[in-house]
Amino acid sequence: MLTATLIVLGCLTVVLAGLVTLTTAGRALRERASRRVADRRTHLRAQAVVALGLRRGDTTAATAALRAAARGRHRQEVLDIFTSIATTLGAEHRETVTDLSTALELTDHLLAGLHHSEPARRVAAVEIIGLLGGADHTPALHQAMRDGDQRVRVAAARAYLVTAPATAATAIVRMLTHEEPHVAGELAEVLRSHHGPQVGQAVTRAWTRGTRSPLLVSLVTHTVDPSTALGMLVDATRSPDPALRRAGVSAMAGIPTELTLTALADVTGDPDPGVRALAATALGVMAGPTTIPLLIAALDDASWAVRHRAAAALASIPDGTVILTSLLGQATPFVTTAVTTALHEHVATGGLLSALVDPVHTDRARRAVRVLADRPEMVPVLHAAAVRHPDPAVRAALSGLVPALPAPTDPSVVELVGAR
Repeated sequence: MLTATLIVLGCLTVVLAGLVTLTTAGRALRERASRRVADRRTHLRAQAVVALGLRRGDTTAATAALRAAARGRHRQEVLDIFTSIATTLGAEHRETVTDLSTALELTDHLLAGLHHSEPARRVAAVEIIGLLGGADHTPALHQAMRDGDQRVRVAAARAYLVTAPATAATAIVRMLTHEEPHVAGELAEVLRSHHGPQVGQAVTRAWTRGTRSPLLVSLVTHTVDPSTALGMLVDATRSPDPALRRAGVSAMAGIPTELTLTALADVTGDPDPGVRALAATALGVMAGPTTIPLLIAALDDASWAVRHRAAAALASIPDGTVILTSLLGQATPFVTTAVTTALHEHVATGGLLSALVDPVHTDRARRAVRVLADRPEMVPVLHAAAVRHPDPAVRAALSGLVPALPAPTDPSVVELVGAR
């Protein structure tokens, strides 16, 4: 019995030893194979970099080596490496990429990536098409712009705009109307980043056909000639849709003309407080003599947001601080609150203190600070800034303008001036 047990244990020991040996050998073989694959990929990538002219070397030999690998059993590896490198390159490398793709007979395989099950592969294929260019690939891009994955659609729109701008802009503007908001936003950014006249023409045509949306309005000022854009924005401010009116008013600040001021004056009485608030901000950006009465009138608006925007806009224009300070103690309480808030913000973050050391604006800034220092409620804020402002030149300028007071202890004042 004991003998049989010992024999069985011996056999088990031999089997276990064999299994351990086989496992170790298998692991070593897999590691060796992984190293060979990694080394081969590294070599192929280096050859691709040379063949594309991105690094010094024998481009002919590198191309020949890649062609041999692509014609053998390593075609997919060459394809993956070529795609990963080519999709990081700009249009200036288009000719080189096209020539190498043709030499390696990869073009058809690259296009086949449009039908891959993985969205990332389809995106890469679209980006390659955009880099290769050519009208022959337009149908493939049309198909990709209807892909079920939003990343593929956006990439296809970008590639289409590069390869065929004359027709792509119209197609992409049309996409804005039926895409989800965040996708439409990405497409609009694609259009904004393209500086060709085709985009402005496409936006204008869509507007003429009756297409209206806040996103389209945002494209008007970036892509359409200002003389034409202003009429479109005025049209938007007359829409029954308050969102469209808000977008139109907000965009007007980018077209600083007398006609714009007239249009903004017309919307200061809009029934939507959001429109009125944006009008006040736009008037502050444009900062002209005719804007001051409009902004002072907006300080009496029934909406706090409008009053606050109007006060902040006044604080940002030349001598606006002096005007606001003169209103303290004279205006109604709810106007005084908006004015005080705007003055506090302007001292802390609005650029008034930096203007003290700006040779162009120093006189106006000093006059404004002196006026503010005459108001007891503003002195603690100015004193805190004189103590804690990061620029020593500003601190020195303030020390001669603000009367000496104990350091502020009000937490809101300390936070306002950036205390640590």
